[in-house]
Amino acid sequence: MKRFLFALLAVIMILPAMAEGPKRLINIDPASFQPVQKGALSGVNIDPIAKDRSQRACARIKLHINRMTREDIDQIVVYPIGGNIELTKKVTSYEGNGLILEMTAKPQTRFYIHHDKYGDSNEVMLNLEGNKEYYLEGHLDLLLPVTVATNVVGAEVFIDREFAGVTDENGLRTIAEVAPGKHSLLVVYENFASRQDVEVDSNKISFRLTINNTPTVAANTSATTLSPQLIAPEVKTYKVGDYYNDGKKEGVVFWVTDGGKHGKILSLTELWCQWTSDDYEQKRLIGADDKYNGANNMAKVKQVLGWESKYPAFKWCADMGEGWYLPAIEELKMFTLNEHVNNAVNRTLAQHSGTEVKEHYWSSSEGGYWRKWGSAWFVNMYNGGTYNLSKDYSFYARAVSAF
Repeated sequence: MKRFLFALLAVIMILPAMAEGPKRLINIDPASFQPVQKGALSGVNIDPIAKDRSQRACARIKLHINRMTREDIDQIVVYPIGGNIELTKKVTSYEGNGLILEMTAKPQTRFYIHHDKYGDSNEVMLNLEGNKEYYLEGHLDLLLPVTVATNVVGAEVFIDREFAGVTDENGLRTIAEVAPGKHSLLVVYENFASRQDVEVDSNKISFRLTINNTPTVAANTSATTLSPQLIAPEVKTYKVGDYYNDGKKEGVVFWVTDGGKHGKILSLTELWCQWTSDDYEQKRLIGADDKYNGANNMAKVKQVLGWESKYPAFKWCADMGEGWYLPAIEELKMFTLNEHVNNAVNRTLAQHSGTEVKEHYWSSSEGGYWRKWGSAWFVNMYNGGTYNLSKDYSFYARAVSAF
């Protein structure tokens, strides 16, 4: 095959039709509003929610915002409506896809959110009860049509490893809907490829990709030509409640991100066991205090000499294979105390001979009122509460893994 030197010039640009500016509106869906805790409020012990300055009880809202980057979420301002509502906390959630808000708990609490770049959201009115957690869904209604411009006809274009078509007779390929944020752009032509991580937003829309004449061949293959299938395979997406089996891990999806390409699964089975069976380890803290990522707590446990014999809950999770761990308290609450998630997960567990999630479960998170005596958090699904107890008690363990 004749070899020649050429350059692929790939430019992302907004189409002329967008000259008047894209629609920029943050939408909050009131229909998605639901309590995270199940059961009566009386006796429910969730992570403490501070009172407002007037010593009134507050509620916690976990607001998930789809299609918005963590950097943008950090810039959101929350505006309660009415002088009798106080916002006491606003924190970007650990996965970077939402906000954790705490505000005065009252019937018909009204608020909206604002972003300097995307404007105001719609106003929502929620009935909040004190010391209770709620879930709320929102999304950024902003999808930008982008065009990849090259000097090559018939080049294959991929965005985020998904095939987006080929360039036309003018070297152009339009991708109809792209969310703001970070993306991977790839252009392939014969033996040559160029790839670059880019970030798309209304102020940063032009990118250039240039390749030289060195053939690019996928690693660990003797192929003499570049295979788009090897470079950009089709990525399967999942939703909450889906059965997951990639040949190495088997479980049920309880949380997704990145459009369902990634997320977390829980095991089909569970084990009745102690957090730790060692008298000395029961009374000390080992730094496993991450409330959001149990993998970090698992790493702390593995630093203890002889942990395999001292920490049965963690040992059982580790025995399931690489990547499995005992969930942190906030991960555990996702599939135990969120009724929608719990119902979807249990339906799939029944279909695949799994054990229903319905009991008392240990989390991997140390802490709570009894912290100084070496306690850890657990969930009681019968009354929807989260509590902490000495780590020599026995509850169920359920393993979690990311995909």
